[in-house]
Amino acid sequence: MQAVEEACLAFAAGRTTAERQAAESVLHHFKQSPQAHADSIHLLTHSAVPMAQFHAVTTLCELSLLERVSVSQRKETIGFLLHHATSSSSMPSFVASALISTIAILIKRNWLQESPTDRTAILSHITQLASSSSNTPSNLVGIKLLLAFVTEMRGASDKKTRAMFQPVAFHTSCRQALEKDGLVQILALAVHLITHQPSPQALEHVYLLTVELLQWFEAPSDSTSILLAVDPRWKPYLVQASFVQAIFQAYTTHRSHGLWSHTIRQSNVVAGSIFDSPDHHVAYITWIFHGALFIFHHPLPSNVEREVIDMCQLTYRLVSNWSSLNDPALADPLVSEVARLSCLLLQSALQEADEDGGEVWQMEGLDVLMDAWSLLTAPFATAALPPPPTIQAASAQVVRLYLQVRLRLVCRSDDNDAEEDEDIELNVETANERRTHTTKSLDDESFRHVLDKLHFVILFTGIVIADEYKGEKPAVPWSMEATLSVVEQLVHGVLTLLAEEIQAVQVAPQRESPYLSEQLLSTATRLHVTYFDIFPSKSADMVALYCQSATVYLTHWTLETFQSVPSIVPLVLKCACDFVEANLAYLSLDKAMDLYGHCDRLIGTFCVTNSVTQRSAISDDELQFEDMFMLLTLLSHLVAKDVIDFADDTANSV
Repeated sequence: MQAVEEACLAFAAGRTTAERQAAESVLHHFKQSPQAHADSIHLLTHSAVPMAQFHAVTTLCELSLLERVSVSQRKETIGFLLHHATSSSSMPSFVASALISTIAILIKRNWLQESPTDRTAILSHITQLASSSSNTPSNLVGIKLLLAFVTEMRGASDKKTRAMFQPVAFHTSCRQALEKDGLVQILALAVHLITHQPSPQALEHVYLLTVELLQWFEAPSDSTSILLAVDPRWKPYLVQASFVQAIFQAYTTHRSHGLWSHTIRQSNVVAGSIFDSPDHHVAYITWIFHGALFIFHHPLPSNVEREVIDMCQLTYRLVSNWSSLNDPALADPLVSEVARLSCLLLQSALQEADEDGGEVWQMEGLDVLMDAWSLLTAPFATAALPPPPTIQAASAQVVRLYLQVRLRLVCRSDDNDAEEDEDIELNVETANERRTHTTKSLDDESFRHVLDKLHFVILFTGIVIADEYKGEKPAVPWSMEATLSVVEQLVHGVLTLLAEEIQAVQVAPQRESPYLSEQLLSTATRLHVTYFDIFPSKSADMVALYCQSATVYLTHWTLETFQSVPSIVPLVLKCACDFVEANLAYLSLDKAMDLYGHCDRLIGTFCVTNSVTQRSAISDDELQFEDMFMLLTLLSHLVAKDVIDFADDTANSV
């Protein structure tokens, strides 16, 4: 025993490679000994060296998993280890964890070979330990063992398959067997312990066990659903107001621990046949909703950020659960509260944005609430119906505040750029650009703020009123169909801004920002792709602007580098590429021929104004020919096979 203890200490110390190899040789010889099993038991019970105890546990685990070991022999080992775990309170935590894990692994290895009666007896013994008097070693060992056992039985990874020398089918069968008989009993005990407030030492492990049980029904990794289709047999234990209340009570009592919020989030996405009816489902969601609202409005002053974000994430999951019902019940309270929470966060963010400080943490929670908001409005998008007045009124209030905060943050990010260490390279580039454009306008902070705000408003306009259009047929968003007159004004406004920007560049390019021109072109393309057939009067204006942009930008921003782009001309051509790719295949013959004519003039304009001598100023070969690449891409889209069937007589005659 002394030799093994010294080898364990030497291996852990690892002073030299030779010493570690010598120690490893001793430990390997110990495992290969014919008396290794008995020696490991002796080492575990008599050694005072933690590393030696750990080595004894791992040796017992490896030996007991061998095929030659019978079920009865493993049961003897399990009994010994379990007795040692409950009777020895002086083991270091890492040894105790390895001991509990080994017991769980060996129980699983025997599980399919045990009779149903023996399985029930095993679980009954463990649950009795877990439900024994608090503050006793048996109670904590029982809870930890249930947690390790459920964790071991839940999944079948490659690592577990190799460690147990069993195929994946074995692990799957074990999971199914426990799910069929035994898992409900473990859940019943976990819920009982939670509702009766276990000891502080056991509390964390009880909640870990609950989370592990709920994760049993997680959707496959390739699924986008976050809902848990829980076994209906869990209803008497899980779908209880007392259980939900106990979880929130633990959250408010032990707020420094993130495990409680995890448990609440998991409980919040319980769905499926566990509920008798939609009303029953809504009632369960309502219990959680009320608890979340209380915490949201009464956060711990020293932990406001984390708790508010926790409740925002909980609200998103709650709305996801509700949206699966396709039931109007609870819709108005959800809309009202999500809007209220959003406005509270936005007002707080607006106040903080006006002060000198770090990042506005409220935006993290707000982004989650915006996802919840999209789920609330999704049913109306599917049915192509106008949203009810409650959603319209709430949306107007939220969007107005959202724009105020975003516009303020745009300016503040510009104010704080110089303070951010990670933005050093960007600051150097910006400084060089300002020396290139030595004018008062671009160096004026208020003028830059105007450009930044305008950039965001243009970006936001495109996102709201137009589809992303990539890889699909352009279509007018359902929410815009009833307000096309307003949309037309917005489209006209963006085109007007682009025309004014082109004129301003033509007169004094040093006063303008290519950053804004890029966004104007991108948003104008997005709008035009979506509304090409809806507003035909704007179509000619848009394509004409493309041609004018190519001429003006090429002439006045001749291959100057801005934001690592050699010039804005490639962007002009890229916008034309995007538009042609998205629309050409769906246009009538007349409109398609008009588009071909416009593209012909655009390409001609580019060729006339494109100078080879200007290109030599760029050292990067790839950037030097970026505009040519875009031109070839545009030509490729114009003659794409899915647009023109060259075998068709009609196409040939044209």
